[in-house]
Amino acid sequence: MPRHLSTIFCVTFVCINVFPLYILVKIFYFSGNSTRMAEEAPLSPMVQLNHRIGNQMFMYASTFGHARAQHRVPVFIEARNLSRMAEEAPLSLMVQLNHRIGNQMFMYASTFGLARAQHRVPVFIEARNLSRIFKITSRRRMNSFKRWRVFKESSYAKFDSKLRKFPETNIFLLGFLQSWRYFHNVDDEIRREFTFVPSIQKKADVVISDYRSNVTNHVLVGVHVRRGDFLLPFSWHHGYRVAKASYFVKAFAKMRSLVPNKNLTFLVASDDLPWCRDNIKDASVKFLPNMTAEIHLAVLSRCDHVIITGGSFGWWIAWLANGITIYYKGFVKIYSPLEEGFSARDYYPPGWIGLP
Repeated sequence: MPRHLSTIFCVTFVCINVFPLYILVKIFYFSGNSTRMAEEAPLSPMVQLNHRIGNQMFMYASTFGHARAQHRVPVFIEARNLSRMAEEAPLSLMVQLNHRIGNQMFMYASTFGLARAQHRVPVFIEARNLSRIFKITSRRRMNSFKRWRVFKESSYAKFDSKLRKFPETNIFLLGFLQSWRYFHNVDDEIRREFTFVPSIQKKADVVISDYRSNVTNHVLVGVHVRRGDFLLPFSWHHGYRVAKASYFVKAFAKMRSLVPNKNLTFLVASDDLPWCRDNIKDASVKFLPNMTAEIHLAVLSRCDHVIITGGSFGWWIAWLANGITIYYKGFVKIYSPLEEGFSARDYYPPGWIGLP
């Protein structure tokens, strides 16, 4: 900058030493008679939080809303009182629900169970997908006043004993959390949480009524066959395996031996119906037409017993059905990257029957 111009930099701070409230920093410089604000500084509405708690909450909420609507950064002076309230609130356990339905159900159930066991409040980010399917009650959102510590699960389908006792702070949990051990303490509550919303219940009732028989001793066995994404190159190299036709012959025979003197109907749903029609040959088999995932989940989980291959979606069908479950033991390849994070004892509940 040329020396003949008088230049003065002025930095103005509105300091608020309360995490994570916003700190306003504005930088001005004077060049001759001109004054400009640094372009990178966002426009900010500012309010001083005073009076009693209720008034302060109105001030905070209204300023926050106006700022968001106008793409501005809200600034608060003297927010210590509200921040103190947040610090005194019960500790929380938060998780972001992502991936597909089965994975989200594991994240929800495990976080719910871990939170209950440690007297914490479960917090779920992006619970809209599950709330569209189930009557879930825990839809709390993150409290922006709180401090959060990130805690990562060590394996995707092994019980991690470190999660039994978190540090005394609010925890943001990362992981797939795919073990029944995380929520066996709240089984009954999870079953209530995973009650289907009426619209899905009604559709499932219509579908399953077509297959329920008035024949004496009739038993409906749901069969879920997952193939599609397990056959992709990445999944295959990672260690996912699909069940062969011989598995279903053994599984059907085993189910008949466990439920003797009954008229069994095997109701098959899959992401690869052509393969199923060509390879699952049994006079008692019926094939569900292609439907949305949530309808397949609702229909098969209402069957008396279940046969599954692999994957979290089939796992939850079996868990919700709560009858006899037969699963494919070979869906995780031995000595594969997938097996490193997998424990059959932690993944499959006691009493489930594995067949090769």
